[in-house]
Amino acid sequence: MFVKIFAQIFDSSISEDYLTRLVFMDLLVLADAKGTVDMTVGAISRRTNVPLDIVSRAIRQLSEPDPTSRSETHEGRRLVPLDSHRDWGWEIVNYQKYREILDEEGRRSYWREYSRKRRSSVRDNPIHVQDEK
Repeated sequence: MFVKIFAQIFDSSISEDYLTRLVFMDLLVLADAKGTVDMTVGAISRRTNVPLDIVSRAIRQLSEPDPTSRSETHEGRRLVPLDSHRDWGWEIVNYQKYREILDEEGRRSYWREYSRKRRSSVRDNPIHVQDEK
């Protein structure tokens, strides 16, 4: 899967611990299209080649309320459990929000590039402009 990471992550409170930020970025990449990471801590550790204790600590930290978070959703938590009856599997809070921002930015970028090429084409081929009239 591919995910676009916004630069503001470096200004986020999770960047106070670079290992937590690293694990969070790994989780973003591992998430499905809805922001779900349905894996055990051990599986995440093996898949990302990050030591188990670092992944466990980061997930604990990302699951705790964060009063300095920009988002009040789930008290600033970055992760919420998928199921209270198991100790693995998480939903990334605000994943959909950022995905929608990405989609909107992608659309704007596409139209900017399309318009630029169209204007360039018209400038380079003035005969076609007359044909279109």
